[in-house]
Amino acid sequence: TEREQALFLSEKSCRELVDQAGDVIVKSSTEGYFIQANEAAVLLFGYSITELRTMHVSQLFDTETLQQKPLRFDLLKSGRTVISERLATKKDGSTVLVEMNSKILSSGEIVSIIRDLTDRTRTKDALAQAQEIAREAEDRYFKLFSYSPYPIVVHDGNIVLNANQAAIQFFDESNVRKYLGRHIVEFLHPDSYADSHQRLQKLFATGESNQPTLQKYIIASGEVRTVEAKAVLIDYSGKKAVLTSFRDITEEISNRDRLQQSEKEYRNLIDAIPYP
Repeated sequence: TEREQALFLSEKSCRELVDQAGDVIVKSSTEGYFIQANEAAVLLFGYSITELRTMHVSQLFDTETLQQKPLRFDLLKSGRTVISERLATKKDGSTVLVEMNSKILSSGEIVSIIRDLTDRTRTKDALAQAQEIAREAEDRYFKLFSYSPYPIVVHDGNIVLNANQAAIQFFDESNVRKYLGRHIVEFLHPDSYADSHQRLQKLFATGESNQPTLQKYIIASGEVRTVEAKAVLIDYSGKKAVLTSFRDITEEISNRDRLQQSEKEYRNLIDAIPYP
């Protein structure tokens, strides 16, 4: 009849839909014996459709797995949908982590959708590995930043955001809290304003690190110190910032000037000696 023909086509369509599904779809009896399975089940577990129809769902899992996460037929019979993750064993003995979503039908049969979690696990593992690498890199950066013998300051072009202990000691501040949040101009000698402003503009515009340059900084006591400074652009808390490292060369310059003065005086002394 026309009604039987429509029913047949409907059932055929459903079978084709199930067979073409990417996830495993199986139907089992109330007792847990497989009745029907799609091609995805064959591909995932390695058993043929004929073999699966002779098996109990528990045969996909080893004893230890079932002890840890038993099959909950009691919950299914009460009308609840049961979702669980288990390590399934394939025909070749290898294992695969799967998610099993099961529900009982009005006929008493149980339909389960089983999803291979391998890709999700790989993604999760890769993410965890990336996070661990990031943590290790952050830890290395923190140690390098904190314990560097050279002063290092991080600022946004205007305000000091962070500084290591060497910088705090250089500026003769009692603690880092007194230093952070202040404008960098407070620590610059007027002779260095123009050069510093020009170099910062170029740094933000091009992203290219500056070559070392001589600048004058003012420490807490008011003393002016000459430094050799270099700045690079970094990402700091999701925003662009400037990392400036420098070394105090005040004594080097003073020693050089004294040496040059001494050499000049020596030459003058030699020149003043009369020749016979």
